[in-house]
Amino acid sequence: MYTFHDTHPRDVPPSSNLPVEALTVDGITIERVIPEFQTLQVTGREILANTVATLKVGSQDGSRLQQSSKPERTITVKYQINAPDPQRFREIYYQLNQILGGQDKKISFADDPDKYFVGTLTDADTPDGGRLSIVSSFTFTCFDPYAYAQSEDKFTFSDNLRIKQFNFDLDNNFGHKVFKGYTVGDGATQPPSFFKQELTQLEYSRLNAKDGAMVSSESISDLKVDLQNFKNGYNSSGALDSAKIEDDVLKLSGWHADNSSTWRKYAYIIVTSENIDKEFARQQVELVDRPDVQKAKPEIVNSGKSGFVGEIPYTEDMGNQNLRIIFRYTDDPEGNGNYTDWSTLIYPNNLYKYQAPHLLVKLDLVKAVEQVDPGFWGKYNIVGIVERLNWLKENIKSASFKFFAYGASDDGSNYVGMQVWKPAKGWGDTLSHSQDRPAQLETAYKDATSLFEHVDSDGCIYIDLYSKVSNGASNVFLDYLKGSLLITLPTSNALDVVNKGTQPVPIRFELTNHGENGYLSISNQKQAYLFGNPSSPDGVNVKKSEMIVTTNQNNDNGLKQWTINEGVLNEWNANPAQQGRFDDPSVIRERRWRLRNMLPYKEGWGTGAGGDGSGWHGPSASITFPTGKNIKNFTARFYTQFLFGTMRAHGLQQFNIWSTGRELIASVQLWKWFDGHASVKVRIGNHWAYVDEYNPRWDNLFGQVVIQRSGNNYTVTIENVEGSGPKTKQAISYTDAESAAKLAGGMTYWKAINGPSSNLAMNNDLYDFWIRKDLAESYVDIPNLLKEGDKLNVNMDQYKVTTDLNGASALKYQDIGSRPILAYPGHNLITFNYSAFADRPDVMAYIRRKYL
Repeated sequence: MYTFHDTHPRDVPPSSNLPVEALTVDGITIERVIPEFQTLQVTGREILANTVATLKVGSQDGSRLQQSSKPERTITVKYQINAPDPQRFREIYYQLNQILGGQDKKISFADDPDKYFVGTLTDADTPDGGRLSIVSSFTFTCFDPYAYAQSEDKFTFSDNLRIKQFNFDLDNNFGHKVFKGYTVGDGATQPPSFFKQELTQLEYSRLNAKDGAMVSSESISDLKVDLQNFKNGYNSSGALDSAKIEDDVLKLSGWHADNSSTWRKYAYIIVTSENIDKEFARQQVELVDRPDVQKAKPEIVNSGKSGFVGEIPYTEDMGNQNLRIIFRYTDDPEGNGNYTDWSTLIYPNNLYKYQAPHLLVKLDLVKAVEQVDPGFWGKYNIVGIVERLNWLKENIKSASFKFFAYGASDDGSNYVGMQVWKPAKGWGDTLSHSQDRPAQLETAYKDATSLFEHVDSDGCIYIDLYSKVSNGASNVFLDYLKGSLLITLPTSNALDVVNKGTQPVPIRFELTNHGENGYLSISNQKQAYLFGNPSSPDGVNVKKSEMIVTTNQNNDNGLKQWTINEGVLNEWNANPAQQGRFDDPSVIRERRWRLRNMLPYKEGWGTGAGGDGSGWHGPSASITFPTGKNIKNFTARFYTQFLFGTMRAHGLQQFNIWSTGRELIASVQLWKWFDGHASVKVRIGNHWAYVDEYNPRWDNLFGQVVIQRSGNNYTVTIENVEGSGPKTKQAISYTDAESAAKLAGGMTYWKAINGPSSNLAMNNDLYDFWIRKDLAESYVDIPNLLKEGDKLNVNMDQYKVTTDLNGASALKYQDIGSRPILAYPGHNLITFNYSAFADRPDVMAYIRRKYL
């Protein structure tokens, strides 16, 4: 009987002596416990082709792809054993069977140690008998073909880093641009809009390199032009053959053939501005022979003597613009009178003698922040250029911009100047140096106030770098540039989860609740998870509070509760008309009650005030509140969807509260036009309290609109609870004594479209409404689902979500529509929402990277 050896190492070889593809199974590296074993070769970890199902229809060429998936993966290990004797040979195979046997083994290889596969031994070659040294192989089948990271990546909020240095450059042409240009004289004299010629991609790459490669803007003394010639008519034609500058003289040569030259005896060359609104010079010329034109244009009289040759003084006022060259025949000795012209444009590279070369640098501060921290603005829910600039004004502590450049002139002198643009005042003071190689020029700002004196309304700062031309031709060279912003960071409800793998993976969450909390939602804009009830309040006013109206959601009741098309509207829309009708709930009998109108166009929406579909038109549903209730303070809640499956969809909804005298008290309007983002408008009495139009934060909203009045103060809250769009929650406060003096008498819900068709109407429906009369002065706290310190573990895989609360299953509180939150390769912005009266929970997120 052989003596059995366990799987502990025997004369373990050092790591450096392990084969490149040494196999580790469930943490045991075979070469470490079996020195006589050596991995020779591993195959099956490479490209994995798809398994496809196809359909061939009739005699069509080829076939149709029906589905595609990744098959199981087989990994084959070729190995060698050199045993000293038969007994040890048998012991080795006992050990191998012990290590390799069983199901779902975690296998990894020395050349990729931080990843593993899950496989089961399904095949093994039988080695030749009678030998102590053999080469053989065995095969694992990985029914899950993917490789996984050995350890999970962890992510949490980084609020402890309250101040962050944002360093940016041109490594990514992220809104930052550099332009070339030329001006007469020294210094910054033209506004940023003057510079039009942006660097080429090759020149940008030189800036990005930071290796001494530079871009330049050089003054040029030779005129170079692009010639564009046009045929004016059948009996009139011409061309500009050449244009050049020599000794401040513009030398022009070309031809113009025209039948009228027989009686228009005078020929002129005239130079004007491009639009002919300014004439610079004219010269009478004697026509020269052009036998080439005679041969090409025999049908035109005198075409053989149609040559125009002239020399025009090239003066400073011709600079900085394109020039129009005119060849003219006229009956007037002064060049006016009855004439016919042929003209073309010349586009000089340099515009007058030696001009100062400039490099204008445009730095976009808003995009600089996004460049350094991708997803920054979305993470903190700061939308719109105005909001982002205002936020930067409040949170930038300091800034600096550094440029490494120099200037050189033909006379051997060196000079580079730099000035920064002030939108309100023009160019600022000059910084300069006279080095003969790249040296630093820096402009720094101690606070946001001094910085934003130089920032325009688009968030851009402009820096002009130039050399001098007073001593002749010169050049300005820019090696590289960099900027720095020191910013105070806000507290965020978003987490940046970075997946460095190649496949989407589910995220696992561990959360610690803080404060009373009614719900917790997690979203990545594609999938969402909900625990608890978003409508759960922290407490209520109980003293004499009274529910005035709630929707009767018994389908048998139909539309009996509602008055159709007799509501009070916010009239600030084009030709509003209450027309059409809603589906009868007693007929359609949906499981989730709603007011909908999925009827044909005319029946469901009407045809507009003019009968041609113009203006906003659609049905309204109203409820008049019971008389004698004296509703002064109230809370009214509408629950609605505002969804569109295509950006081409459009629609409008109003949620209105009106007085006992049928005067508008408060109105919230959601609307969207074709090919645009959604908009919100809030009106209190006769005033607009809030307008936010064409903003993606309102897209695909499915949630609540709450209108609350207490005394003269209104609070309007709009919150996306179920929608696939951003989980926006916006509260608007407004004070209006005039409308607050009016008692609430009723409500109107109106939905509308604009146009002669309902094909592109959005899904706009009312799911619930209630209004409560608020008179209580005492507040009673209501215990909520989550308490201070509660531990919530949310476990997700590719297909399902499970939740544990303080170690026990809590599936009954998990919304049935919750889906696993996936982290896609790259940055993933994960947002967390919770009750307004709760504090942000502590969050730890985990992913295990996945590879194919």
